[in-house]
Amino acid sequence: MVAGGDYKGAAKLIGTSIANKALITTAVTITAQWIQGQIDSWQNSEVEAAYKAYRDGANGHFWGYNNDAKDFDSVWIDARHPAPTGDQRIKKENSCAQRQ
Repeated sequence: MVAGGDYKGAAKLIGTSIANKALITTAVTITAQWIQGQIDSWQNSEVEAAYKAYRDGANGHFWGYNNDAKDFDSVWIDARHPAPTGDQRIKKENSCAQRQ
């Protein structure tokens, strides 16, 4: 375009390219902020659940915690090593049964 003397067209093309890149950057930034917000919300929920399990005790149905009230060690262990899901328990039981 510049070689043909179309400086206006070249400027418009460059401007459009910059604007498109700015929109993409903005979209990526907004998406990253939203994802971080979701992670923070999940982490806050986890901390709140651990606190409630510690304060009140839990029976295994509350976020996987199974502990007596004020039993910090059990809450700590459950928080670091969540109980296996039903599928994981079944696989483990089947594996053990096959070995016998």
